Amino acid sequence: MSDAPTASTSSHPPFSHAHAPSQPAPTVTYRHLLSPQTLNPSNPLRVVAHADLDAAYAQFERKRLSLGPESPIVVQQWQGLIAISYPARAYGITRHENVTEARKKCPDLVAVHVATYKQGAREAGYWDETPRPETHKVSLDPYRREGAKVLKCFQETFPSAEIEKASIDEAYLDLTQPVREVLLSRFPYLSSAPPASEGGLDAPLPPPPPVSWNALGNLVPTPQEDADGEEAEERRVDGWEDVALALGAELMRDGRARLWERLEYTCSAGIASNKILAKLCSAWKKPNNQTILRNAAINSFLVPMPFQKIRLLGGKLGDSIAKEYEAQTVSDLWVVDLEEMQRRFGEESVWVWNALRGINYDEVKEKVATKSMLASKNLRPSARSLAALKHWLSVLSAELALRLAEARTDVPTLWPKTLVLHVRQGFAPARSRQTAFPFVRELTAEVVRTQGEKLLRELVGEQKGTLDVSNVSLGFAGLEALEQGQRGIEGFFAPGAAAAPSQPRPTSPPSKPDSTSKAKARRSPSPSLPPPPKRKKGIGAFFDSAPASTSSASSSSTTGPAPPTDTNPGGSSSSYACPRCSVVLVPPAEPELKDEMRAEALEALRLEHEDWHFARDLAEDEKRAALGAATGMGEPKKKKKEKEKPKGIAAFFKPASGSAK
Repeated sequence: MSDAPTASTSSHPPFSHAHAPSQPAPTVTYRHLLSPQTLNPSNPLRVVAHADLDAAYAQFERKRLSLGPESPIVVQQWQGLIAISYPARAYGITRHENVTEARKKCPDLVAVHVATYKQGAREAGYWDETPRPETHKVSLDPYRREGAKVLKCFQETFPSAEIEKASIDEAYLDLTQPVREVLLSRFPYLSSAPPASEGGLDAPLPPPPPVSWNALGNLVPTPQEDADGEEAEERRVDGWEDVALALGAELMRDGRARLWERLEYTCSAGIASNKILAKLCSAWKKPNNQTILRNAAINSFLVPMPFQKIRLLGGKLGDSIAKEYEAQTVSDLWVVDLEEMQRRFGEESVWVWNALRGINYDEVKEKVATKSMLASKNLRPSARSLAALKHWLSVLSAELALRLAEARTDVPTLWPKTLVLHVRQGFAPARSRQTAFPFVRELTAEVVRTQGEKLLRELVGEQKGTLDVSNVSLGFAGLEALEQGQRGIEGFFAPGAAAAPSQPRPTSPPSKPDSTSKAKARRSPSPSLPPPPKRKKGIGAFFDSAPASTSSASSSSTTGPAPPTDTNPGGSSSSYACPRCSVVLVPPAEPELKDEMRAEALEALRLEHEDWHFARDLAEDEKRAALGAATGMGEPKKKKKEKEKPKGIAAFFKPASGSAK
């Protein structure tokens, strides 16, 4: 690496190679290669790649505008620059400049404003007028779509790899399994372990053949290779772990070539034995390049590196470590022993100590489905009227509706449990309201906006005086792929709805829910049902009707909704009589409906009706609690426990929050 180590002014002894972590060569056995149980982060044959698109947003815009790879492009947000293509960087353009200053350096510069939402737009677009923060909202939706295409390309190229999306333009790839497949294909004599008398699976692999690193990318040299110069390749001794990295580099080279062929995007990559090292390598020789880091070269690679470049060691934690030890580089911190670091930053700081030595056992795994979506807008100037807030609510609703609709193309049953509105006035803490989000046949921005305006009226509708709202955020929470029996009656009559049977709802006698589970269970009542004439008091009324029995979850013989006779004593299979209010529920009499779908529809109506009762019971309980507090007859309020301040490493991290544009 060309960067010279930064001199340290630490009070600790200065770094010498005696402080460098030892990197003993691992003993690779047949078990590491052949056993499925060894496909884990501690396997010495592990290969992890980090792929990072080169100036991603600028590449996305270049392709959208059908420009050549050498076109100097910048992507702007208002007047600032958020992405600069490498051809534009050749003119000395940086993110610290505005568009006017950048054009002075490059008269042929192509400046593209990021897509924005505006009033009345159903989706983000590129408008003829100049977007302004007072009237438009930034959207990264087009970039998310392109990032999804890149991820899909990698998934199709490496079907047996574990792939983890790190951001719109980054991904980790665990290539251990694909590399294992290539190893056994090229060296078939490794596919059979020796007899047990000779060690069996625990016998070491025979010596590997020499590795040719030509055309595989940039190889980080070891100190000995630097000293050997031109003779380094002849004197190099490679192990099977190096063979695995070479094969991983070969796969990644071909994967990057395929990405260019399919999408015309270039990316840089780092190939190493874990996620931390792979990410550091991918940034070493950009653009459109890849770097391989062998175990023997880890120390020399890390010695001069600013330690705050390591993932999660930036920010407040990094600043605190730098101040505590007067350290700047990784090697500055090698003189700090583990016990001392744990005394200062807590027992869990062992991961910091390991990261500084290139040790990391984090798994590469596909991210779970998104549980929430957030659309947010910082208002400049502040919104001072309800009409202004409704304007931005309409814009945010359009963004949320589009993002959910796109997500539902991959997961058709995906639906949020709640809609949440956050409003911040001036510098005061944000206030929020949430409501159950109803399932509808056709998702539109109008549906989202209508629900959002109800929450807005609750938050600021009755406020006296002038508003001063500096941020408004609207989001979906509790996104889940719903079972058919949970979707509500609309789901069964959507165009082209399949007649697949739904799973039976668990109906074992439930225990009395606490206040937390009550809040989670709260849903919107069915608007089509008349209010019941009478109801029993207390939450126990929810459990009046005897639940239907159901088989074990492991049974495969039980399908479809619970039989109507179990939940409708004295009723028929075509209707349901509520035992609490005597309302009779009947599914729509559409002749084309099969009996199976009619039963599903009736079951959905029953569940919605029970939830309606449940919501009413909760509301009455809250009214009684409020009345008791007003008359002094209620239970005394318990003093809220103060949140315990996090200690150790946890004190340096803030909860993740949505970005506002």
